[in-house]
Amino acid sequence: MLARAPDDIDAAALAGEIELAKKAPDKALAAWKQVVAGRGAKKSARALFGLARAQVLAGDTAGAAASARAAIEASPQHIGARTVLAAELWQSPEHEAEAVGELKKVTEDPPIRGAASDAELVAAFTLLGRIHL
Repeated sequence: MLARAPDDIDAAALAGEIELAKKAPDKALAAWKQVVAGRGAKKSARALFGLARAQVLAGDTAGAAASARAAIEASPQHIGARTVLAAELWQSPEHEAEAVGELKKVTEDPPIRGAASDAELVAAFTLLGRIHL
């Protein structure tokens, strides 16, 4: 797909989603990096969230957190990015309070919670529960 349309950001994003579903970290990273690069200086929450998920799959905790933060900067109500960020922060005990804070924004902050789907709220509450165990 990418070979036929190397400059098509949407094709690269689709390829990234496919590689994430296939659990292929190297190919997912390559596709999402292409999407981020294709956006140039304009930050795209979709692209950065995709990159963060690929970085999680590849085991790059710091990279995933940085990409999730950038996605939140581009779109402050991005629920998925906040959940990814919280999950990555939770990996370090010294960042547990920050992880809980990100999840509480999802579950308690009206404008952010209002942007969440039921499934996203369940994921946030579940992660909060896991952190508190």
